[in-house]
Amino acid sequence: MDPVPNEVTFYVNPQRIQFNKEKLISEVRTRGGWDIQHWGEKLLTITVDGITGGLHRDISKDRKPGDIEQPLTENKNISSSTAWQRLRSLSALYDADHGKNAC
Repeated sequence: MDPVPNEVTFYVNPQRIQFNKEKLISEVRTRGGWDIQHWGEKLLTITVDGITGGLHRDISKDRKPGDIEQPLTENKNISSSTAWQRLRSLSALYDADHGKNAC
């Protein structure tokens, strides 16, 4: 299980962050009409959209002047990339908040 971060630093700035608040309402049709029950607020939904720099870079590596990439070495898999680790950090925060085990 990944450690739970206090904050999440994105690999790149997201293009859009959207918060969605909704009411929880159930509607049941009865013989006499509609039975509408208002339960309060649904859980907040947060959507983060953007494009990462790719899952093939490790930004902790030093760059040579003029280089535009910091590719992973051939013996490292994609889970060693910076973008992958940042996504796992966000996943760990969500799982800890919702009482689930990280996959």
